Amino acid sequence: EGYATCLTTAIHNFRLYLGICSAHAMVLRAKHQVVCSEYLPVFMQSDYFMDRAKTISVGSLSPTINWKTLEREEFALPPLDEQRRIAAALTNASDLKAAAYTLCQAGHQVVASAAACEFANLKEDIFTTVRLDSVCSQRPQSGLYKPATFHGRGSRVLTMKELFSNDVVHDLIDMERMEVSESELQNFKLTSSDILFGRRSVVLEGAGRCVLVSDCLQEPTVFESSVLRITLDPSRADPRYIFEWLRSPSGAQHLKRIVTFTTVSGVAGSDVARLRIPLPPLDVQRTIGRRLHGIRNGMDISHDYSAYCERLPALLNYAMFDA
Repeated sequence: EGYATCLTTAIHNFRLYLGICSAHAMVLRAKHQVVCSEYLPVFMQSDYFMDRAKTISVGSLSPTINWKTLEREEFALPPLDEQRRIAAALTNASDLKAAAYTLCQAGHQVVASAAACEFANLKEDIFTTVRLDSVCSQRPQSGLYKPATFHGRGSRVLTMKELFSNDVVHDLIDMERMEVSESELQNFKLTSSDILFGRRSVVLEGAGRCVLVSDCLQEPTVFESSVLRITLDPSRADPRYIFEWLRSPSGAQHLKRIVTFTTVSGVAGSDVARLRIPLPPLDVQRTIGRRLHGIRNGMDISHDYSAYCERLPALLNYAMFDA
């Protein structure tokens, strides 16, 4: 069709496939006497190579690398046998990362299926449907905002980052810190009766996402302004039951309906307060909450394993190229 194209063997995530090369790409082919073909792509994806490439790039709006400049750069190159060993290790780490992600997703499906079954089996004659705020001890509360000069010291602060990556807030989560006064700590300190929501998020998935605060949380922790809190009355509602219903397929549908879309996605405290939830007797709530939370805790093992595997390629990359 008049376009100059090049059919080349490319490498994506260390797997071979045939593809058409864009005119904006630079096609390199390994000289097998010097570098093995499986090592070249992992080397060029390393920080060791990319940092060098950034230093020789030209242009500000659309940085470009010229081959005439790049070809003169010198890099340390291990023997061919060592190249193959490094490439194999990084390939295996990438495969492990993908397998761990699949395991983690399967775990989420197990929890969702168990929750759907539990709530579907609730008999209508033992529960009533109530507004969420009717089982709360206070009105929904937005988190604390303080300028950057207060960050980096003081109390732990939960942000959207932690809300995205965890189901339960506990002491082992690495968090930023923020200096707060005694009154601010009292007003925004998390308790075991709290459920937290993504009040506003630049990505749709974060809007309305909820997490539970562990009843084992020891270190005083506050929450930032992008997070919304509801505090349940434990004499009326079991926090684990309410959390598991909100995270169930049925609860997720209710939350999805109240998400608003402007420049950012989010949920309003007043809309969260009006959510209607099935409320059986407290002993039934505790049984369901304990059962589903037990399954979720079991799945946390796969989540932790997946988090480790997520970091593994980068750790190996640093050890083999940068260290």
